[in-house]
Amino acid sequence: DRYQRRVHGGRRIHTELHERLVEFEEEWVIGVKDSEEWQMAIQKQAPHLFTIEKRDQTYRAKGLSLAQQTWQLGRLNAEVVRGLWSALNLEMFYFTNDDEERYSIQANEKLLRNITIHAAEPPLGYPIFARLAVLPG
Repeated sequence: DRYQRRVHGGRRIHTELHERLVEFEEEWVIGVKDSEEWQMAIQKQAPHLFTIEKRDQTYRAKGLSLAQQTWQLGRLNAEVVRGLWSALNLEMFYFTNDDEERYSIQANEKLLRNITIHAAEPPLGYPIFARLAVLPG
């Protein structure tokens, strides 16, 4: 008790602990991920969710926090995409530019050129790697 008074200023440690426990009780939902309580917390937009999962003999803590996100959505005309791919053909095959970090790929941000070029079929674009789902049985 003397140690607590000297180091933590008396009962302050209990006050801080109490404040944290109240915060957890009011703002956090601690439970099983697929339970009804968890689903209700998501629907009610609880500010914080916490669970512990067991996967492959390993326990993992998962904390989720609700936050505002800003998104931008755009749409490219199909002719713009074909025009960019055509310019890429010219650059790669006629001008024989084999530099992997070609400046022109990033040159036009407004047309999302980098993403559009990535989407072109190889050898012009970049290969898309995907892992197939492994089904039991």
